[in-house]
Amino acid sequence: MRQLFLTITVLSVLLLQAKAQTNVTGIYTDYNGFWHSAAGNINSVQPDNSHNLLAFKVGSTTYSTGVNDGVLLTNNIAFSAAEFKALPVASIPSAGVLGVGYNYGGFAGQPTGQPVPVTNNFATYLMDGTQGLDLGTGIYNSPVGAERQYTVSSANASAIGGSPDIIINQIGQPPSSTENDILRFYDAAGNTVGNTVTVDVSTLPIVGIGNWKFYQPANPPTYEAGLQGVRDIRFLTFDLSDFGITAANIGNITGFGHTLSGKSDQAFTAYNSASLVLYQTISGTVHINPDGGTPSGPGYSNGAIITLLDNNNNVIATTTTDGSGNYSFPNIAPGNYTIRLSVPSNYAITGASDGGIDNLITVSITNAPFTASFGIVIPTPLPISLLNFDTYKKGKSALLLWATAKEQNNKGFEIERSTDSKNWVTIGFVATQAENGNSNIKSDYNFTDNNPGNAQNFYRLKQVDLDGTYEYSPVRLIAFDKKNNINIYPNPIINRVTIAGVQVGEKINILDVSGRIVYQETSKDVIVNIPLNKLSAGNYLITIISIDGSVSSYKVVKSK
Repeated sequence: MRQLFLTITVLSVLLLQAKAQTNVTGIYTDYNGFWHSAAGNINSVQPDNSHNLLAFKVGSTTYSTGVNDGVLLTNNIAFSAAEFKALPVASIPSAGVLGVGYNYGGFAGQPTGQPVPVTNNFATYLMDGTQGLDLGTGIYNSPVGAERQYTVSSANASAIGGSPDIIINQIGQPPSSTENDILRFYDAAGNTVGNTVTVDVSTLPIVGIGNWKFYQPANPPTYEAGLQGVRDIRFLTFDLSDFGITAANIGNITGFGHTLSGKSDQAFTAYNSASLVLYQTISGTVHINPDGGTPSGPGYSNGAIITLLDNNNNVIATTTTDGSGNYSFPNIAPGNYTIRLSVPSNYAITGASDGGIDNLITVSITNAPFTASFGIVIPTPLPISLLNFDTYKKGKSALLLWATAKEQNNKGFEIERSTDSKNWVTIGFVATQAENGNSNIKSDYNFTDNNPGNAQNFYRLKQVDLDGTYEYSPVRLIAFDKKNNINIYPNPIINRVTIAGVQVGEKINILDVSGRIVYQETSKDVIVNIPLNKLSAGNYLITIISIDGSVSSYKVVKSK
């Protein structure tokens, strides 16, 4: 971004342009709150976990990245404010080595690298952290291959000759000078605009040292014990003028290309958001995730179909996950979208990265990449035959009743409660009635929750085997105050709305401002997901008609 001066002379412009393609001599990150290291004054503390780049020094000027300027101010660092973001990497070949801080995911006492705290979607580690600027994760020995290309929707001519526009880093042992990265801008025909830039990071000054552990690409990744240790950190910045970009040719730019040397070790490559506007990437993983919650674990290897829908439910693109369960949609323009997983045959959803329990994730793209992942599993039969599970009000308490027809290796039932159907706590345990956990006769159980919440109360049974494995029952709900127990989200609505806290059999109507019913449904569960992407923007009223005839109403807004 161009600096402002009271007077601008030809000499000052030349001096500004001379600052381009300049070594970074110092960096600031949020490791342990605040960490600074510089060439000639290397910090003896070696970061061993995730930490975001807060600022970097070029010449006599320190430029912030916009991650957290407040930390810089608190530590009396003078800086020129800017905003940098990682390039939205869509995917990378399943090669190279994933490096993360030695204590990433916990490591003490784990000489074999277990449990594995990383996934096999390596591309995400080039754009994780705040604004994608996590300096504690990266890809080492990225394989040489096709040019990584990024769609540029606009480039700012006033940025030429001002603050840095592109930042690259090297977080491992530098390659020889004959193995260099190549960067360039290109036009709609793929021709280079201006000139290419060749990068030799072996000549860059060391500005810091990190402590790392490493994982080979596998499904799931495998720990590489022999590589653990410290690595140097180097940075280099570029101005648009380094690429031969001028006011005359900047309008021809449609993309930015980065060809790797085959020995590159990157935490990220970043751009100045005041200089360039890039289309973004939506990516994620379909995990085999039997425990539910945040998707994790090995990737689904048989190719799941992922569809990208626009705000009107039109199909924008369809792709299939790779052998590690990963997918990506590159070059996505700003807007609202929905990611839809076609659940593979014989599998069931166990959770999604948005906290939901269905196969849809709503996405809002602005000027940052988006990750949307799913968890699936082949359901296994309960080791018990659950005849029924019901909940009742008992004064101000909640009474849970259930019965089994048979049990096998059953230890008992943990009682779990939630107020939002997403976050669960254990509130009790009921031991099995079966001798040695095995029974072929009916067994009746009960549990009283004497302290239910004032709002909605969801309940489920966690049936635990003698060997520690477990399965969950269906979810049940008690609403002590109907009006205060319905949870409707998001509001404003984008593509769909979730209504949590209804009873099975209740009627749901959605009315527009004229009172016309535009949607109606009878609830079949305590949580109802309703697609509303075809409704026009505006105000709507959701009414819920209970079985006893009482009606509760809720105002919502449908965004564009």
